Amino acid sequence: MSEGGSSAKKSRGGPAEMLADLNAEMAVLGSLMRATPEQCDQILQACDGEWFSVGAHTVLWGLFAEFVDRGDALDVLTLERALKDRGEIDDTGGRQKLDSVANFVPTAGNWRAYVETVEDFYKRRQVRQAGAQMQELPFDREMSVEEVVEAAEGCMTSLREERGDGAVDSRQLAIEVIDGIEAKVANRGRIIGVPTGFQDIDRTLLGLGEGRLMFVGGRPGMGKTTMVCCMAERTCVRPPEVNPYGEPIPGLFLSMEMGRAEVGEGMVCGLAGVLLQKRGIGGFNLQKLRLGFLSKPELQAINEASQLYAKAPLLWDDQGDLNIGDVKAKVRLNVKRHGTRVVFVDYVQLIKPLSKLGQREERLGIAEVCEQLKSLAKQTGVVIVALAQTVRGSEDNPGKKPTLRDFDGSSAIEKNADYAGFIHRPAYVRPWFALGDEKRGFYIDRARKDYMDPGWDWRESWLEVFGTLPGSNFFDTDEEARAKVLERMGQRCYECEAEFLLRKNRFGPCGDVPLKFVPPLKRFESLTEKLFSNNDEERQPETLES
Repeated sequence: MSEGGSSAKKSRGGPAEMLADLNAEMAVLGSLMRATPEQCDQILQACDGEWFSVGAHTVLWGLFAEFVDRGDALDVLTLERALKDRGEIDDTGGRQKLDSVANFVPTAGNWRAYVETVEDFYKRRQVRQAGAQMQELPFDREMSVEEVVEAAEGCMTSLREERGDGAVDSRQLAIEVIDGIEAKVANRGRIIGVPTGFQDIDRTLLGLGEGRLMFVGGRPGMGKTTMVCCMAERTCVRPPEVNPYGEPIPGLFLSMEMGRAEVGEGMVCGLAGVLLQKRGIGGFNLQKLRLGFLSKPELQAINEASQLYAKAPLLWDDQGDLNIGDVKAKVRLNVKRHGTRVVFVDYVQLIKPLSKLGQREERLGIAEVCEQLKSLAKQTGVVIVALAQTVRGSEDNPGKKPTLRDFDGSSAIEKNADYAGFIHRPAYVRPWFALGDEKRGFYIDRARKDYMDPGWDWRESWLEVFGTLPGSNFFDTDEEARAKVLERMGQRCYECEAEFLLRKNRFGPCGDVPLKFVPPLKRFESLTEKLFSNNDEERQPETLES
């Protein structure tokens, strides 16, 4: 009989050890010897030594794992010496077995398929073992029928014991609740968990708890990627000039749509623009950067922003064409190596499912990916913030704010999300010229109030309209010029309006959270600076509904 699993699958007799695929077990071990360090960690996390049907394979797996953990190379000579030192060289098949394993597969590229096969046969052996035990129970005349039934149920239950008993008693639950409340009191006024970095949103969500999944959607071009980039900056970079949250949180950014250099340039330069504004230097925008016309203060701010990013515990991965198995392996690897606590995914519909059914039908594929992301968040304890496209039909009614049903694959996203919301910018769906006179007048009046503020610099708006600055008294005396500039400033106020439409929150209220969009820097900002305040002007508008 061959070592392969085909005849083992067909066989209904013989010892339980025959229910195995020895070729797949050899392939897993061989893949580990040919894998890169990153692949080694992935294989070790995906497979368990108990899954092997042959004792020699279990011993080799344990030895290989020790070598990988120490960072030692898996070469035949070193492994042979280690087996001799342990007195296990004969039990494992010696040098001939090691040579066979080392040359069994040409690359480690298909390791995931080998591991799945090994796991499949292991579970089948467990079922067969439980079945054999159940088959003997009826012949034990010393047991009552009730005891036989209960013992049989115990055999079936044991098949799932490896997943753990998630139940705790009420005493343990009470302890956990009290500990959580005491932590909130001790950290009064601070966010516990992972914040979004936007004070106006964090006052509503009160931080993203461990193991939770958040979806951020929006129409194409609305600013989804910009929003999640701002979240990553405020959560993982946290420049002191911008954020009041304390130490940065280790994060991972999976950018499957855009290259990391492209995303990073926008984030660094956006932060540089904020630093310049804090110092009273305006006028910086990304278009100037692309043309190369930068002043010394602007170059200095870019260098400072890049240094902040260089120190941040934020990892970047722009590898495309990923399936959900790849994503799970990357997250687990980074949690193990770097203590990653928050993962940003751009975006869900680009992740490929593993099942053949999901690959054939897009809706089922999205459902599979969403379910796996939720499971991944719970298993690892990380917070996952994932972008999601809206359905194409959502653009047919530009004045309508999106709802949960506008997600592409909405039923799965709505079901698995702990939080779900949309980025909405009124100026993007309804341009300035399409507004009525009354609406335009509202924003012009707001701009007039801004102009009266001593801190407002009207020169930037003047330059946008006329190209050159007037004399010292010209703006105050020329009514026509003032009207044009005020209208332009009103348009700027309108273009800066933005909202985060929180449509699902398992743990609290939903509603429309106002934000500010900064067009020259392509950034979103909070309207207020403080998380909590007794000052009415510093509070978030009461627009949320429980």
